[in-house]
Amino acid sequence: MIKRKLLFSIFLLMILVACKSIKSNEEISLTRIEGRNRLVVNYDKNRYQVVKLDDIVIDSGREYYVKSKKYLLSYKETSFITGYLGVSEKEDRRGSRDIVMPTRKIVEITEDMERNLKNHNVQLNFSGKINSGEKF
Repeated sequence: MIKRKLLFSIFLLMILVACKSIKSNEEISLTRIEGRNRLVVNYDKNRYQVVKLDDIVIDSGREYYVKSKKYLLSYKETSFITGYLGVSEKEDRRGSRDIVMPTRKIVEITEDMERNLKNHNVQLNFSGKINSGEKF
């Protein structure tokens, strides 16, 4: 009985947290509001993860209406070009995976704005052994 109540309480709490929507935010809205600026953020969904404007997740190409002020734009970007060069008797691929780079920028919105996130992270990994016992 206690286990059921606990599970129900956890389930209810998860629903309440998941239902926090953009409509509850005072500065950012999906509906057109007089006196607010239109903001569109375009990005490649395969390259950018979790794009947020102040703690609100922003979808690519969707129109948002925001108050004029400074906002924190944050996102995680995977590397555009990856490379690996290994020189060793043993195959070591630890450095060959993509790295996700978190980025945070302050964006001041004073007028209607369309922002395009460009792919600019490049990752090159070098490792190996050249005629010695020391690794680089």
